[in-house]
Amino acid sequence: MEEKIKKMYRGDCNLIIAFTIFLWVVLIYTMIVVSGLAPSHTVRMIALGAAIIAGVTATTALLAVLGHLKKNQTQLYSEDIMCSGAMEKQQP
Repeated sequence: MEEKIKKMYRGDCNLIIAFTIFLWVVLIYTMIVVSGLAPSHTVRMIALGAAIIAGVTATTALLAVLGHLKKNQTQLYSEDIMCSGAMEKQQP
């Protein structure tokens, strides 16, 4: 059971890391496009500031989720494993 918990934890960590990378790729691409469309330097700086705030906030939240998963992985994944086993028994 311990190996299954570690496998589930690694999968969740990989997914969170991939999502974080995707988030920053989208933000950087969007800022490049916005920089080309913005009518003034002020608008560009406001958009850049908003993007950085959104990116940092989302990244911090995702890191907090990683910390929560690491701290409580046995409890969280044991419950998932037990519930999935119970659901499999209920299906005809």
